[in-house]
Amino acid sequence: MKSSVKTRMLLLLLVTLAPVILMSCDHEERLAFKKGELFYDKKQVTEATAKKLGDKMTAIGFFSDTKVSSEKLLKPDSVYQLQIVHAAEPSTKATRDEWNEIALAVSEDGLGGAPLDLILTDTTWAPFNTVSYRSLGTLLPAKESRYFYAPSVSSEMATKFRDFLITDGFFDGGEKIVRLEKNPSGYTFEMYADSTEANMNKKDAFQLEMSDWSKKVFGGGPLTLELCDVQMHPFLTIPPSSYRASK
Repeated sequence: MKSSVKTRMLLLLLVTLAPVILMSCDHEERLAFKKGELFYDKKQVTEATAKKLGDKMTAIGFFSDTKVSSEKLLKPDSVYQLQIVHAAEPSTKATRDEWNEIALAVSEDGLGGAPLDLILTDTTWAPFNTVSYRSLGTLLPAKESRYFYAPSVSSEMATKFRDFLITDGFFDGGEKIVRLEKNPSGYTFEMYADSTEANMNKKDAFQLEMSDWSKKVFGGGPLTLELCDVQMHPFLTIPPSSYRASK
């Protein structure tokens, strides 16, 4: 990841607006965070949850001393809805990816990894775009990065691989989003990356690295690499057969 979530949020806030009409109801409450405000439905969301979310949004720069901004937190069913008043629909893949990253950060850090629909609205709370996040699995701390593992992976193996990656320097140099998955054919290491020509041209280097990790952590067993978007949908897969001859 090329920059922090806070940096990307500050850039996106250049086109964030405050609502001109704030529709309220008897069970809607308001919390203030610097010049920002968070509305929440007290029949659906506890004050503690709303405050935790507001603190997270302040930490990543959404609420600040320099800009008026508003959002609303609802939970009509098992999925949280965070409505954000915004001026423009995401028009490029890069901008949509940035909102996906923010939805991940808000869910994992502010809502304990709960399912989240992040809804961009106009100044009357009318929605025009939704970014959904569903948990990628169990989250383990890994320096500034997010390391997830799927239910199919044991906590012992997930921790062993995480510790190896930390020692090997993989998590040095900024934020990364990765996930370890297991299926009948072996393990899969999923990594969020840009679908750029530069990454595509690193295939040989990735093959060598997967071979090294396979031998050092997984006893030489199959380890597939998938380069993915932020929702862990792969755009490049490097299967074990590509490097098996190098063992």
